[in-house]
Amino acid sequence: MAEDAWPLFFSRLQDAEADLARAIELDPEDPTPWEFLLRSGRGLQIETDELVERFQAARARHPEDYRAHQMLLLALCQKWGHSHEMMFDFARQVAEAVSEGSGVHALVPQAHVERWLYFSMEEPPDHDGNAATCHSARCSRRSPTPGGAVPGRPRSG
Repeated sequence: MAEDAWPLFFSRLQDAEADLARAIELDPEDPTPWEFLLRSGRGLQIETDELVERFQAARARHPEDYRAHQMLLLALCQKWGHSHEMMFDFARQVAEAVSEGSGVHALVPQAHVERWLYFSMEEPPDHDGNAATCHSARCSRRSPTPGGAVPGRPRSG
């Protein structure tokens, strides 16, 4: 995206947030505005704690809402400033907690796709040119993130 497009991008996301807040006022039980607040929050680069609060608000309205889970999964992936480990921790923890047959179980394979996309379409600083060895080595030398599925803060920059 061109540098001069960023202000308009952020302005439109802020407008969307205002519209979504109004939607919540009109129908407080609907999880849909909360789902899209996760998406706009990711674009606005809000703090992880706020993303989790938005996710919890959507879950309070619909505990196995796939879209809310998917939006948080995407926000936790490495390309959005978190890590593959955080993304996988979240996907696995929620998959263990939902009912059999829930669509939320699809988050685990989706996390694998997100990791593959990261290594096949981006050039991270520690990428050695071989996606298979790079992500396997990185994941195997890291321990699971302590403190649950959504710890930490996004990286700045």
